[in-house]
Amino acid sequence: QVLHSLLQIVFVGAGGPIGKEGAPRELGALFAGRVAVRFKLKSKDAYLLMASGAAAGLAAVYQVPLSSFFFAFEVLAVAISLRSLLVVLVSTYLATFVSNPIVTSNPNYHLHPLTNGLSFWSSLGLLVCLAILTAFFAGSFRRLNKLAGKWRRKDKSIFLTLPLTGVLVGATALLFPTILGNGSALAQSAFNGLPLRMALVLFVLKASLVLLSLVSGAYGGTLTPSFALGSLLGLIVCQIVAGFISIQGPELFMLAGAASFLAITMKAPLTAAGLVIGFTHSQPILLIPILFTVALTKLFESRIFYRN
Repeated sequence: QVLHSLLQIVFVGAGGPIGKEGAPRELGALFAGRVAVRFKLKSKDAYLLMASGAAAGLAAVYQVPLSSFFFAFEVLAVAISLRSLLVVLVSTYLATFVSNPIVTSNPNYHLHPLTNGLSFWSSLGLLVCLAILTAFFAGSFRRLNKLAGKWRRKDKSIFLTLPLTGVLVGATALLFPTILGNGSALAQSAFNGLPLRMALVLFVLKASLVLLSLVSGAYGGTLTPSFALGSLLGLIVCQIVAGFISIQGPELFMLAGAASFLAITMKAPLTAAGLVIGFTHSQPILLIPILFTVALTKLFESRIFYRN
């Protein structure tokens, strides 16, 4: 299992287009599982410890203790009680503190100063449009991701499919180098500013290569790829609308798009909103429009994909 987790990091470091956040979560859960066995904990206590270990791994690598705290309850379904709240809280914040000298606490992404030339109601209308589009594309991506996991190569054919996918990714990167890796470079290039046509091409390429890598046999997460795709979607919406009305700075909409896309793919709205703020060190006041967009996206996604 340790080798499996380390190979995920190696694959992403070599240019694999999927996320690497699965590895620290797996290692944290694995270590906690060994502790639970050593002290002969009951299954309920062992699960709490392993969930805390997974959340602590995420917190340590990305320096996002609060988002990782939410992650344990939203994604790992830890039962809420005073005891579990304290265990997860101590685990995530202690892991962040211990890893801080090694892992930088600087922002993962650098944004231009947030300026918005739209009125409140125009901004609101654009966020609603963004929520509708994100609900469709993120919902589709999540369902395709589940299918990719179901169809993932697990036999000897992986020795053919995975290298061929790597060659395809490398060839594509000759023209579009930012698609390499987990999506950090792609997200930063989106925040730096991209033309509409390039943003559309990169969105399609990144989503396609992530799904193809998973089908080919790769293991990993979709956290950072989803963040990048959501950022691109927010930029695309702003680029389109800019042809009709004046917009100064799409950063708010890119953050809202990233959080909303993450909220759908992770099924964790609070975690997603916290990750976006934590990754960019944006002002907490931005949580208001971000959570508004996330809530709308969840609502629209349920209407689109879960209608009777």
